[in-house]
Amino acid sequence: TPDPIGGRFTDPSYHIPAFYEIWARYADDGRERFWMECAESAREYLHRSVNPKTGLTPDYNNFDGTLLHNNSVIGDAFRFDSWRVPMNIALDYSWSCADREWQQRYADTIQAFLYSEGIDTFVDQYNIDGTPPEDSPCRWIYSSTPFCRPCSHISSRLHCRYRHTWPGICPPPMGFSAYSLCRWIF
Repeated sequence: TPDPIGGRFTDPSYHIPAFYEIWARYADDGRERFWMECAESAREYLHRSVNPKTGLTPDYNNFDGTLLHNNSVIGDAFRFDSWRVPMNIALDYSWSCADREWQQRYADTIQAFLYSEGIDTFVDQYNIDGTPPEDSPCRWIYSSTPFCRPCSHISSRLHCRYRHTWPGICPPPMGFSAYSLCRWIF
């Protein structure tokens, strides 16, 4: 955001190349080239933001994709906003497939990591290297990894988690977000 604090970092979940491509194609605003450049820039940024061993991204990071190192709950760890990144990458794969090979590797990587943590035991917060954060994670944000199913070679592993844990352990709360609603699709 263009303010003194928010202008110093960014959020990987806000970089959504699929939407930029749609705007380039259909906005008819004379800025088609600009929107296509935004899509490519967002893909490049996501490449730099994703941990290559786990597929995890931080909630926030620097514009070059490096960690903030701010020692804050919100920042360097895979937490709240980070769960949108798998869904956004899968959406881009589904709509444009402009970065197919990387997107498939990404989907395989993040799902292999979560599967290795245990199909019934992976939690919703990690440091991006896969280690647990110092503070205790909660266990309610599992909504987006099934979206990797279309572009992953190993996606069926995690699919079974959603089929047998939802809706039994976590009925949707009142006022839940559109992202949370999507977990009910799978």
